[in-house]
Amino acid sequence: MLSRGESVTSKVYEFIPLDTFGQRLTRFPQKDKEKIKRKIEEMLSAYPYRFPMLTGPINLDGLNIRGLRHMKTGVSGIKGGAYVLYRICEECKKNQYHTKSDAPCAFCANTKDNHIVLFDVGPRSDDYSR
Repeated sequence: MLSRGESVTSKVYEFIPLDTFGQRLTRFPQKDKEKIKRKIEEMLSAYPYRFPMLTGPINLDGLNIRGLRHMKTGVSGIKGGAYVLYRICEECKKNQYHTKSDAPCAFCANTKDNHIVLFDVGPRSDDYSR
């Protein structure tokens, strides 16, 4: 059910998982990997702006990245579940988060508006900083 002011997007978003996302996803058991992927596809395809943006830069592998949003999903055996850090390309370009971060995405192009970049995934107990 949609909350007040929220609408299902008619856009089709393509997901771009970064290497760090794929590497960190391997820490989870196979059934949890599939659940996380399914939840990302289900929730972010329909409601990419639903989840809150983190304030300030987030340190990922030594780079400070701005404009990241985060979603949570349940996984078995991990108290609090897992988090996913992502950025919506159209929002990044509009607010120029790529220029305020330590490095732009290597694939950034004007043709990449309907894309969601998956930056990181991990147990919520890890916190959001690497």
